Amino acid sequence: MAVSVISTGLVQYQRLLERNKELAPQALRMALNQTAERKGLKMARDAISLQVDFGRAYLQDPRHLSVAQKATTNNLEAIIRGSDTPAGLARFLVGGPTPLKTGLTIRIKPGRTEQLPKAFLMNFRSGYVGLAVRLAPGDRLRNKHSALPLKAGSNVFLLYGPSVDQVFRGVASDISTPLSEALVTEFLRQYDRLVLTGG
Repeated sequence: MAVSVISTGLVQYQRLLERNKELAPQALRMALNQTAERKGLKMARDAISLQVDFGRAYLQDPRHLSVAQKATTNNLEAIIRGSDTPAGLARFLVGGPTPLKTGLTIRIKPGRTEQLPKAFLMNFRSGYVGLAVRLAPGDRLRNKHSALPLKAGSNVFLLYGPSVDQVFRGVASDISTPLSEALVTEFLRQYDRLVLTGG
C-alpha cells in the first residue's frame, strides 16, 4: 500500500504559487517531505498498531514501513509505503515456547490472544524463527493463504500473519485528513520562512 501526500486540493498552494512561482514549490517540497517523515510515518505506525500488534521495532524498520519516495520540485509527491511481505506468525508469539502438547499462544490483534494447540517453533540456519504446524492425515488448513509448506509434499506448514501493506490498506483513509491538515500547516510555515530569509 502506498499513501501519497500530494499538492492536489491545497488551496493555499495555488494562491501562493500565483504570488511567487519560485518559493511556493520549494516550500511545498520541504513541507511534503517533513510531513511524511515526521508526521506521516508516526500516524501510520499508530493506526496500524491499533489493528495488528506487529511491535514497535518492526514498524520502525524501513524495510516494513518507510517514505518510499520523497518530493522534488518537479514532482510534488511524497509516498509512504508498507511492505507486502507477510509477517511470520512467530512474531506474534506471546511469552516463550510452551510444551508441544499445549501448543503456542499468539496475539495478532491488540488485546486478543489465540491458542494454536498443534503449533511449534522452527529455527533455520539463516536465524529466522518460524511458527509451524504438522498436519495429520486428513487434516486441512483453515487459511491456506497464510501458510506455506516447508517443502513440496511436506505436511509441515509455516504460518504467516498479515503484511504491513495489508493492514495499511485498511487504515490509510483514517490518517488522510489529519495528515492533510499537518501538511497545510507545515507548508505555510516553510513558505513564511523562505520569504523571510529570501529563499
